[in-house]
Amino acid sequence: MMVAHLHGKYLWYMRRFRFVVISSTINLLKKIAILMEMKQIIIVLQIFICFFSIYSVENYRTQKVSQRTLDNIKQLITLKAQRQIENIDNALLADQIVLQRRNPEAKRHHNELSINNPDAYYQGDIDLSEKQAEMLSKHLKSEIVLKEKDDEIIRQKRSVGLEPFYVRWDHRRPISYEFAKTIPLETRAKIRAALAMWEERTCIRFQENGPNVDRIEFFDGGGCSSFVGRTGGTQGISISTPGCDIIGIISHEIGHTLGIFHEQARLDQKNHIFINYNNIPLSRWNNFFPISQHEADVFNLPYDTGSVMHYGPYGFATDPYVPTITTRNKFQQYTIGQREGPSFLDYAAINIAYRCTEHCANIYCYHNGYPNPNNCAKCLCPDGFAGSTCQFVQYTPCGALIKITRRKKVKDWYLPTCLILPIIYVLPYILRS
Repeated sequence: MMVAHLHGKYLWYMRRFRFVVISSTINLLKKIAILMEMKQIIIVLQIFICFFSIYSVENYRTQKVSQRTLDNIKQLITLKAQRQIENIDNALLADQIVLQRRNPEAKRHHNELSINNPDAYYQGDIDLSEKQAEMLSKHLKSEIVLKEKDDEIIRQKRSVGLEPFYVRWDHRRPISYEFAKTIPLETRAKIRAALAMWEERTCIRFQENGPNVDRIEFFDGGGCSSFVGRTGGTQGISISTPGCDIIGIISHEIGHTLGIFHEQARLDQKNHIFINYNNIPLSRWNNFFPISQHEADVFNLPYDTGSVMHYGPYGFATDPYVPTITTRNKFQQYTIGQREGPSFLDYAAINIAYRCTEHCANIYCYHNGYPNPNNCAKCLCPDGFAGSTCQFVQYTPCGALIKITRRKKVKDWYLPTCLILPIIYVLPYILRS
């Protein structure tokens, strides 16, 4: 799981600075007006300044960057990875991947990439604020590979102490959210259900029409998109109807707002997936490049092909029947791109990023489980394990055992316990006949 490096105090300082500037301006105008004996002007100026301040903070939704700025960022990403693509491992090419043969029965996965205009967003569904775009451009320019006359590759030194790129929410208070009038009632119910998913297994809380200045507005922006992290003021999550009004897609966009990047953007992607660049337009290769380790952290969590933040197998495909992503483990191919809801590791990443379990110090969880931030007496367990501390293997009533030999595969079926009672019930009738 890849979570943006989240910073918490940047917006507080900016608001403090803005408050000081506005207060100083009001006081200065007061003194000038008093000297000029113009008391009526004092009242008018105070009303105007206060109205402008409140309107600009609370009622102004964060705007994403222009298409020209976004295109420039994508060009920088492509330039940065140019040498990497020139020396790309042959295993990444379609003609080297047996699993990526054309499948006439394949269907495009329904997700945000199949709905959006991919050229209008960063990585297919991520909005960038002007501040984020400026910072990203600065990062990319500092990391671009330069080639000297002696063909020695030199990387520019990265600046130290750069301003924070992404800002986390304050998990000590609920995140306020609201609906635009364009969101239908049925879609609102699905959005609430997606928010409840994140609340159930993390310490994050949401409050509809809450009082906080920093808030989320769900609106219909003609696609499925979100900013990464908190941008300040009112920031939008676009949930278009129909198309984006699926709980899994909504939870994906909420994941971005909480600070999570796409899973396949991890630096260790090549250890887990193949990318078929032959089936991706050159202008869209940038959507598959790993992001810098300075921008995000994986918290030592394993790569998660079952993440709700992972691209599907046919994202950005020129031929929609040929995969653009194939998992190295063929058994995981059908898990990528799921949009049922956040995975165990999706929740784990948010709990680590927001330090949700720091107050749960007196419990040990087995098999990579972790304390439930909403009930420290129990652990949240990965699939396959159960119990208050994940100490047991999860029980299932049905199953089979597959034995593998050197010469051939032999499948020995054991009678599932869930079939015993029906057989006992039906057997007398079979014998009578």
